[in-house]
Amino acid sequence: MEVLNTDNICHEVSVYPILEAENDSMEVMRYDTVHKAYITQRFESPYRLISSLKTEYGYPTRVRDIFAAGPAPYTYGAYFGDLSSFYNTIKTDFYSDKRAIH
Repeated sequence: MEVLNTDNICHEVSVYPILEAENDSMEVMRYDTVHKAYITQRFESPYRLISSLKTEYGYPTRVRDIFAAGPAPYTYGAYFGDLSSFYNTIKTDFYSDKRAIH
């Protein structure tokens, strides 16, 4: 993402990248500060639209994923809820005297 200020006034901009899981089973397990990545876990069903996996072969049903990007963030976290609630949370937190920065 690139933001270009074409105004004569400096503006502070905060960007909140969002990975929306909707009804997926993905859970954020932790944030790895060394590798600057989220470690997540999700359920992987053997049943597919076109060709299902043979369950007798022992395919794993719990899968771990790693999500990383650069440069390193100055804050990070996970939120459970819909996008409207998320917006109200960050908007309200931004103006709070006790603004939480992790």
